Amino acid sequence: MDEHMDVVHETLRFTREVDQPVDAVWAAYADVDHRTQWSVPSGEQIIYDSADFTVNGQDRYRCGPPGDLSNFGTHCYYFIDSPQRLVYSDTIRREGQLMAVAILTWDFEASDQGTRITVVDQVTSLVGQGMIDGHRNGHDKTLDRLRGWFGR
Repeated sequence: MDEHMDVVHETLRFTREVDQPVDAVWAAYADVDHRTQWSVPSGEQIIYDSADFTVNGQDRYRCGPPGDLSNFGTHCYYFIDSPQRLVYSDTIRREGQLMAVAILTWDFEASDQGTRITVVDQVTSLVGQGMIDGHRNGHDKTLDRLRGWFGR
């Protein structure tokens, strides 16, 4: 890593309405097989090497363009209040180098349309603005894909 690279921090907030009840949307997140189907933007791939969606549990995954899963991630779950809220950290490493650390909160609330999902992503990039932009782009696409996944 470039020792002179500035650390970049940002808090990102995303909201989507999903035309499904809260329990169904929560289940789509909680089930890693379902999450794998909707959480990856087009042109990307994710493989969960392990998944433990429990308090103090961890998911270990690899992601990136198909054939180049050089990003290694870990989710550590700190708070799970089914089916309303979860809080977890997400760390991303590439070639052993820590790239970004984030604390995320997902809220699932009943709404007139079904479920309102709010994601707050407090991300610190150790490699510049690109990781912040990646989080922003990734969550935007992921939440859109979740909304569309129910219409599959």
